[in-house]
Formats: sequence, C-alpha cells, structure tokens
Amino acid sequence: MYYYWYGLFFIFEKKTLQEISFESNFTPRDLQAAYMAHVKIMSYKRIVFMISVGILLMLCGATLLLLHRNGNNNNFLAWFFLFYGIFIPLFYFWRLNRMGKTAFKKLVDLHYVFHTSIDENGISTKSKSINSESKWEHFSQALITNNVILLYPNKLKFVIICRRFLSDNDFTVIAGLVLLKVQKTRDKRK
Repeated sequence: MYYYWYGLFFIFEKKTLQEISFESNFTPRDLQAAYMAHVKIMSYKRIVFMISVGILLMLCGATLLLLHRNGNNNNFLAWFFLFYGIFIPLFYFWRLNRMGKTAFKKLVDLHYVFHTSIDENGISTKSKSINSESKWEHFSQALITNNVILLYPNKLKFVIICRRFLSDNDFTVIAGLVLLKVQKTRDKRK
C-alpha cells in the first residue's frame, strides 16, 4: 500500500507498487539542476555565509579607507579587504553555477546510461561500472522538487532522480513512495 501527495490531497491506494524502471543518461544540466536544488534548499546557510563574509570584508575595507584618508597613503589592507569582499562572493557564485559541468567532467561513471528500478524495498541502479542496491532505510533524508528528487545517504552525497526520465504519473508515485519511506523528507513542489 502506498500514499502520495497530489496537490492539496493525499491519495490513498491499496495496491502494492509495481516496480518502476527507467533509464537515465545524465547531462551537466541535470547535475547542475540537482546541485542548485541541494544548495538552495538543503544548504542555503552557505550562501548566506558567503554573502555575509563579502559584506563584512567590504565594510572593513571602507572603514580603513575612511580612517586613513588624511595622512598615510599606505592603504593596502583597506584595498585588500575591498577587493576580496567583492571577489569572494563572485567567485563562490561562479563556482556554484559551474558545479554541474565540473562534476560531469570528474565523475566519468556519469557518462554511462543508468538502469534504475524503484520499488517498495528500495532502489537498484546498474550501469557499465556501477551495480548498486539501496534499501529505503539507507537514506537519512530526501528532497522533492518539481524536477528532481534527491535522496541523501548522508549530508553531502545524494542520489538523483530526474523528472525528465519518467512519466508524470511515475514521478508522482516515486515522490509519494519517498514521502512514505524516508523519514526527513522536504517536499518543495509547487
């Protein structure tokens, strides 16, 4: 028996879930979408921290410039703080927006086609170099968005299930199964 969320209502169905199988061939765009969902929802504190560090450095630099504006021409530290106050957040967001391409280049296993099966017992994934079976208890938390489901075995790693590889009904059923089986699930669908 499984339950899934559809709009404002829970839908209860008294039948066992048939195995849902699909093939996925990830692209850098898929990885980028998954990583951006992860950062925006699961680790947004990092974004706030980087912006705060940038603002703090710029304020320190501006304060030093104002304090030493009349006498000493040696304002290296003030300009250093101003430069890095601008550079650090810009560099962070540039890296953030390139993470999908970077991960796709480094993780050669993602270049192969994945054959994934999902049922009430867990997830089975096979490709040219990977053969993995994970039970639902293995995942400590999950994130469901409109386009992707992320399953976390720990805080830094996640399994990606993209909507574009599934029909709308299969994606909804898998999302409902994740809501039922994974303890800490954040459903951010609109």
